[in-house]
Parts: sequence; structure tokens; C-alpha cells
Amino acid sequence: MLDFVRMRMNDLLERTTQSVDRGAAETKRINPKRLARLAAAEMQQRGISSYADEALKQELAHRHKTTVQLSRLEREAEKERKREIAVQKAKAKHRGR
Repeated sequence: MLDFVRMRMNDLLERTTQSVDRGAAETKRINPKRLARLAAAEMQQRGISSYADEALKQELAHRHKTTVQLSRLEREAEKERKREIAVQKAKAKHRGR
């Protein structure tokens, strides 16, 4: 096939004398409402970059969720530590009685 394209196709194309006229594509007037619907439909379609943006947003949301969970655990641990200190102080005050 490649040999045909390289060697013989040019000779055959040079010998042709007839060509087919495709004509210009007809442009019909489109109803404005239909045109608006078509434009809205095209705007709804996602492009490649919007998928990438969506992936980035999901990653950001996941990071935010894990950060919130970690900070909540740290806050609870700090509260527990302070409570233990307060309990120890209270016990130390009553130790002598």
C-alpha cells in the first residue's frame, strides 16, 4: 500500500482531467431559539480542561477534609491534656487533707 502511494499515485493523479465540484455548503437561517438551545448545549459539554479542573477541585476538597479531621483530633487531644492537668492540680490541692 505504501509503495502504491509513494510510486504510482502521483502519476495517476496527474493524468486525471475531471474533478468533482462539491459546491458550497448551504447556510440555512436557523431559528434563534434553536440557536440559543444549541449554544446552551455546547456550553454544558465539558472540555478536556474542565475534567482536569474537576480533578484538581476533588483533590483540594480531599486535602481540606483530611486537614479538618486532623485539626479536630489535635484540638480534642489538647482539651484532654488540659483536662488531665486540671484534674492533677485538683488532686494535688486535696492531697494534704
